[in-house]
Amino acid sequence: MKIKTKKISSLFLIVILVVSSMLIGSVSANAVIYTSGDYQYTCNYSGNNIASVNIVGYKGSVVNLQIPSSFTVTENGKTKDVPVTSIGYDAFRDYKNLASVNIPNTITEIGYGAFHNCANLSDINITESVTTIGDFAFSGCVSIKDIKFGNSLKTLGKFSFYGCNGLSSVNLPDNITYIDDSAFADCQNLTKIYMGNGVTDAGDLVFSGCKSLTDLTIGKKLKSIGYMMFKECGLKTLTIPEGVTNIEFGAFKDCKELTAVYVPSTLRSIDYSVFENCNNISSVYGDITKIEIGKNNDAFVNASKNTTPYSNSDSSLKAKGDINNDKAFNILDVTYYQKWIAKIIDKKYVNSNTLDYNGDGKTNINDATAMQRALAKKI
Repeated sequence: MKIKTKKISSLFLIVILVVSSMLIGSVSANAVIYTSGDYQYTCNYSGNNIASVNIVGYKGSVVNLQIPSSFTVTENGKTKDVPVTSIGYDAFRDYKNLASVNIPNTITEIGYGAFHNCANLSDINITESVTTIGDFAFSGCVSIKDIKFGNSLKTLGKFSFYGCNGLSSVNLPDNITYIDDSAFADCQNLTKIYMGNGVTDAGDLVFSGCKSLTDLTIGKKLKSIGYMMFKECGLKTLTIPEGVTNIEFGAFKDCKELTAVYVPSTLRSIDYSVFENCNNISSVYGDITKIEIGKNNDAFVNASKNTTPYSNSDSSLKAKGDINNDKAFNILDVTYYQKWIAKIIDKKYVNSNTLDYNGDGKTNINDATAMQRALAKKI
């Protein structure tokens, strides 16, 4: 079992955000900055000809902003209109007056820190033409309540919506293929996420700290759930779709409201501490016999600490199912049983009086299957 050795705490992420936000927005020293009204821009060239422009600054005071789709430039003594294709490099950073932005359909990229810390921005329309939203693009925009993404969007950058506490739901288009580190981290009022069926890969801590998150749909093409991807979220039930093969370190760590997990038949490994401190988990549904679970079962460390003890009505289940002698019947007992069958742990670590769960006089994988079915009926 491979484990990522990253040591990223929430405090460290905040430090990264603060330091990076101080540095974002630097325009290349060789770039010539032009002015058109309240806007500052640089030019993109095709050969010796100006092909398009990038907005890199704004000096106006408009509250509801319509970004222009083109600027008139002078080239070889003649004027011509060229499209605005990107917004970036601190263009509207810390613009406190900004309440709404309408982006034209010529824009393909919203760049690094474009609207960082626009605290009063509440209405933003991401047009169909936008394919990339860069690092820190909307981080700290705490008033955004709803955002609609165009179907052309393919990538979301690091911290792109970090700390957008006004967001209540995120519906990503199916064309998006990659979500980078901490893109929606610490969006503390985010309750619903649809990840989109095109996402094949995602970075670390993407939705970590979304403490109100209860409704999650993971895309069908995602193969691996990344490092601490949903750490400290408010999930109560979790359905991992078919196609996911690996869950990385701490992916659902500290999801203290989580009670039930549904795993797909494609899942092959659950890394260390994936469900650490998820101390209300009582059942995991699905065939886990082929899943490699973190060393010494660390994937579920403290996961059953607060499991409700058996009542008198559960005494028969307790007698047959409490494999690890922790006075609770849950997924850990199934895991211990499977490890005993595979000779990973010694018989002295299991309650030998409970091994014949299905009462057929034999102790084998059929007992583990019967235990899983019994657990499914308890929820």
